Amino acid sequence: MIFCKTPSLEIPHDRRKHPTADEPLLLNYGFELDGVRTEDISQLSGFRMRHLAVFPDPVIEKFSDMRFYRSGDYLTINGKYLNAAARERDILVTVGGEPCNLTALANRALTCQPPPERPNTQKFSYDTDPDVFVKIGGIRYERF
Repeated sequence: MIFCKTPSLEIPHDRRKHPTADEPLLLNYGFELDGVRTEDISQLSGFRMRHLAVFPDPVIEKFSDMRFYRSGDYLTINGKYLNAAARERDILVTVGGEPCNLTALANRALTCQPPPERPNTQKFSYDTDPDVFVKIGGIRYERF
C-alpha cells in the first residue's frame, strides 16, 4: 500500500459544480515513481480505485461562547465536512499543547476528551482558556 499526499487543487469559481460530501469531484490519476510516469491509472483494469475522489476541505467553526475548562468535560468542535474524507486516525486535536482524545466524529462535529488536568504553562493563565488546535490531514486550524 502506498500513502502519499495529494497536491493542492484549485477549482475554478466558474465551474458549475463544486465537490460536496455527497458528490465528490472524481478525477483520473497517475504516479511518477523513480522517474517513471504512469498517467491515467484509473483507466487500467485491475485497480480497485477507479477515480481519485476530491472532497471539500473541512471547515472549523469559531467557538461561539465562553469555554470553561473542567476536568472530565468533553470538548465539541463544530464544523462542516469533518469526516468527508478523513477518518479518526487522520485527526489530531490538542488543548494547551496536550492531546485531546477523539471520542466521536461526524460530518458537522467532533468530540474529544481534553487532558484530565488543565494544561498550565507560562503561556496560559487561569483566566483564559488554553489554545485549541485541530489538524485534519494536512490542514491545521488554530482556535482561541
